[in-house]
Amino acid sequence: MRMKLPNVAYAILAAISLQGADMPVANAAAEAPFAEYNRQYGLSQIHALYPWGAGATGAGSIIAIIDTGVNLGHVDIAPQLTTGGYDFWDNDSVPQDRTSADISHGTAVAGIAAGARNDLGSVGVAYNAKILPIRYAGPDFETDPTKMAAAINYFAASAARIGNLSTQKNDFAIIRPAIQNVVAADKILVFAAGNFGWADPLYPAAYAQEMDYHGIIAGAIGPDGVITSFSNRAGIFPNSQFYVVAAGSQMYAPLNAGSKSFGFVKDGTSFAAPQVTGALALLLGAFPNLSSQDAVRIILTTADKTGIYADSSIYGQGLLDIQAAMAPAGELLLPTGTSAGSSSGASSSGGGGGSAGAGLVLIVAAGVGYALSSRKNTKLEKALVLDQYDRGYPIDLRKVIQVATSKPDLTSILESMRTKSGQLQTLLPGGQQLSLYYRLPETALLRQWNSLPQEFDPLSFDSNAKPTWAMSLSGDVLPSLNYQLQFNTNAHEQFSLMNNNSLGRVSFLSASTFNAPYLSFSDTTNSLRLGFTGLDKLDINWGLVQTQADNTYAADSASSILQGEYQATDRLRLGANLNILQENGSFLGGSRNGGLSADASTTTALGLSTRYRISDHFSLLGSYSRGYTRVNDAGNSIIHRFTPLQSRAYGLALFGHSIFRNNDNFGFALSRPMKVTRGTAMLSIPTAIDAHNQITRVDEAVNLAPAQSETDFEMFYNIKLGQKMELGAYFLYENNPYHTSTLQNRKTLYATLRRVF
Repeated sequence: MRMKLPNVAYAILAAISLQGADMPVANAAAEAPFAEYNRQYGLSQIHALYPWGAGATGAGSIIAIIDTGVNLGHVDIAPQLTTGGYDFWDNDSVPQDRTSADISHGTAVAGIAAGARNDLGSVGVAYNAKILPIRYAGPDFETDPTKMAAAINYFAASAARIGNLSTQKNDFAIIRPAIQNVVAADKILVFAAGNFGWADPLYPAAYAQEMDYHGIIAGAIGPDGVITSFSNRAGIFPNSQFYVVAAGSQMYAPLNAGSKSFGFVKDGTSFAAPQVTGALALLLGAFPNLSSQDAVRIILTTADKTGIYADSSIYGQGLLDIQAAMAPAGELLLPTGTSAGSSSGASSSGGGGGSAGAGLVLIVAAGVGYALSSRKNTKLEKALVLDQYDRGYPIDLRKVIQVATSKPDLTSILESMRTKSGQLQTLLPGGQQLSLYYRLPETALLRQWNSLPQEFDPLSFDSNAKPTWAMSLSGDVLPSLNYQLQFNTNAHEQFSLMNNNSLGRVSFLSASTFNAPYLSFSDTTNSLRLGFTGLDKLDINWGLVQTQADNTYAADSASSILQGEYQATDRLRLGANLNILQENGSFLGGSRNGGLSADASTTTALGLSTRYRISDHFSLLGSYSRGYTRVNDAGNSIIHRFTPLQSRAYGLALFGHSIFRNNDNFGFALSRPMKVTRGTAMLSIPTAIDAHNQITRVDEAVNLAPAQSETDFEMFYNIKLGQKMELGAYFLYENNPYHTSTLQNRKTLYATLRRVF
């Protein structure tokens, strides 16, 4: 399953996954310019320093130079040669360039594409790629269509995935079958557009439109970035669809005049083509599992199309941009199976050899906190993620793990004050009461799973939300049996220990510790409560609560609760509750269907409470809850093999009512929010992908119990000012928020003035 994630800056994901090597540092910057680079202005135009800085240099790629041969003894060419080259002009296995120094055609093309980096002259775009020279042209660059076809067929059958054909000839019938063989062999051929300044590319470049994304046409620009007068243009569709530009005039390159000869060659699109060829070698060397068609698509779609390059009749798809081509594209996937999926987005739910995967929405339960992200010396630091083309990138997963919490921040609180609300209450036959509520915009904290910003808070206020409607129906079934049916409300308030008139209006921000914390992890639920008051000094409540997921990641759960309170003395009430929570796709309130999700979980929780009335104005409340959770593994997750989880939450609160003035309210609370205290799991972390799309994984045991414990201290005071106004002040101090010492302790202080119209 593929899932969207927030846009992650290129700086985080710039590193390239190299076959057979460790993945480079994820925030690799552009390499510093050097002498060879500075002699070739075209390299800066296509942003070659960025992939080099990330470790992509063409290693693992083989380029076929289908040309006049190469200077086999040149210092920039000889180290790059691979075995198997052939000379169809002289019919031997020595494809030596026989052109004069002022031509040096094949030698210059090879050097621009993949010349060695040795501080001697020039450097190739893919300076660690290998060169397979295939000669078909004579000493004066004269050609024969039969020899050209033979050379193309030789490339199609070779180990090279990329071929460079820098020539301009007519459409010979014998060439087309050879081009078709290239496509059948899943190879890529890069063509020069031609040097007549015409409106359309010449053949064989025009064959690119017939090659089903196995061919690219290269036009030439000058140092000013403008297309040269001699370069054939992209023309109309479909030629323009497969056309990009790169430098093709004033080109510095190896010459065919000795082993260390360098200089400027004649202008031509012949020398723009090998830059595209080199870019493909960088791409396929870094991502050997990439299909040839996808490699071509990436080069075309990531070319710079801004400014003058937006004119497709001249520049086609734009200026070659290797930096953009190497960057991740589209949605990112955290692979959870043993092999990558297709770029179509299909996936399986199993953990085997399908295209299983999970979105990079790594939101964990508040009770787990940052137990995962605070780990050191872990493979999470260089985990593998895949883009829409199944290219592998390393990323520190610890930096994208977020904690799900219903606790509001100050921004959300202030935004929630800007609402219009209404309430309608009516009595129905039999003493039943119907209440309807609306709020605009929604004051609840919304989980914006479908549009997470780049640096996202999974819980944030949506000021553009639609009106929120809620309903409550209540009444008596029997004299000692009452009910309350609620839709789209917060069920915690139905079963809250603070829901007592003697306490006044309680306004804690972090009240979940006292409100049946295992009942639900959502603020919006449907619920039914049955209350029995027929026993002396004993009140019993039974309830069902359902949370229906309204998008991919939101909570989906159902729970039942049995709650009782016993009036032990005039001042003391004792309470207990038994709660069973079943979550679909998550555990303890984490993200459903994300990379750290579960198939399902069942939590059995026991809660104990006491409420002691100190005086007519003050009451003391204590609460302790403990949960036991069993988790079923999900196929599309990287966390598996859970042991039973134990968790707890507890707190102590003091309430005051009518202290300084009639109907004012005061509260003080010290609490520890829900935290996992015992439990482990196994992380199956993807670390590499090979040329056959097979995923390498490393298993790590992880303790889900955070090392620290969050402690919250909170105070509030509110007072009515007449019939329509209320003044309130609130303070919350969080020590070790989310059960970690790596975050700063947080203080929230604010005041409110409400007016009812």
